[in-house]
Amino acid sequence: MKKNGKRIACLVSLFLLFALLAGCAPSNDASSAYDRGTWSNGVYKNTFFGIQLTLPEDWKADTDEELAERMGVAMDTVAQGIGADASSLKQRVSYEFFVYNEKTLSNISFNVEKLSSSLSEEDYLSAVKLQLEKMENIQVTFGEETSVSIGGQEWLCHSMTAVSQGSTVEQKTYLLSKDTYMACLTASYTPGNSTDIDILLSGITPLS
Repeated sequence: MKKNGKRIACLVSLFLLFALLAGCAPSNDASSAYDRGTWSNGVYKNTFFGIQLTLPEDWKADTDEELAERMGVAMDTVAQGIGADASSLKQRVSYEFFVYNEKTLSNISFNVEKLSSSLSEEDYLSAVKLQLEKMENIQVTFGEETSVSIGGQEWLCHSMTAVSQGSTVEQKTYLLSKDTYMACLTASYTPGNSTDIDILLSGITPLS
């Protein structure tokens, strides 16, 4: 189980890397109106996107130290979020959280990217697909695109299935654009455990 968990986590990180690199060219805007979300008493709150998450039973969240290790970045990069130097890749991505079900290994990561200009969810997703199609060691099958209500807002949802090193992972990506920022929820789960994701997403509500 631990071995499969590591494979899934690695696969998720790889998908996120391509998703984050698929955005527009680095921003020249030195200002930043985005503040990274915060955790308090098991509840995550993001004032910019107006949402909060209460973790269901059997779900845990990475600490910032664990998140940095999982994403392969420095601790300062995670803690700082989107920095003043938005021309730097590491400073135009805010790693918000990585949460996972201890029993089934289902997981959801949340990241926010600073774009050079406003971009629709559809255009951003098209760029991500182009990157994924270039991957040689992972077989990817794209699914449908739908609109899903999460936290009182409409997100673009895209489903896909990936096979790597003998492991099959089903994934759904949820995108929400606001100003020049793109929010990306990436849900990964093994076949038959999609209800885990539905339960977790039901815990995302409008900010109170």
